[in-house]
Amino acid sequence: TGCRGNCAFSSDAWVYDFAADSARMLVPRASGVWYSPTGHVLFTGRDGGLFAAAFDARRLALTSDAVPVIDGVRPGNFTLSASGAALYVLEHSALAPSDLMWVDREGRAVPLDTAWRARFDYPALSPDGRSLAVSVRDKTTDLWIRRADGSRLKVNAPGTVNWRPAWLADGRSLTFLSIGDQEKDANDVTVYRVSADASAPASLVFRHLY
Repeated sequence: TGCRGNCAFSSDAWVYDFAADSARMLVPRASGVWYSPTGHVLFTGRDGGLFAAAFDARRLALTSDAVPVIDGVRPGNFTLSASGAALYVLEHSALAPSDLMWVDREGRAVPLDTAWRARFDYPALSPDGRSLAVSVRDKTTDLWIRRADGSRLKVNAPGTVNWRPAWLADGRSLTFLSIGDQEKDANDVTVYRVSADASAPASLVFRHLY
């Protein structure tokens, strides 16, 4: 998702070609994009709702118009499993401190860490299911990694908002978005990569320019 200024008001879905080292807009006025094994991309519209469109992964292009899948999904607030099941939010969450919870397939929920309460955003589970990357909103938004032994590491990054983590397939590192000082530069948005143990500073992957 790329924003032309403040992401609270506008955003578009982009596709990045690693081989060509280039990016282009895929869907205007969209937020949050996932590729489905069925050969579709799923995304939320800026006005809400989850949509799907056929996608050619080799040409990195849509091959059909988008069709609605679920009404009322909050923009950017959904994730897709490898089996094709979607988890999504239909209403705005409270801004008070919350708990991280494990939820099984029958809907039973148990706390992940009773000693950790905060304003959490965009939790992402590592491929082996043992570590968790999540953003904590306070005066700034910082990215944290909770390891299998229960210890927590803060990821050092230059932005004032560091969020939307995504694990790489081997589970050894992850990428995340970092937003700089929006008052100085509304387009200061970058993608960083960091190791799972946060032992080294995050490295720049891509800077989005308009």
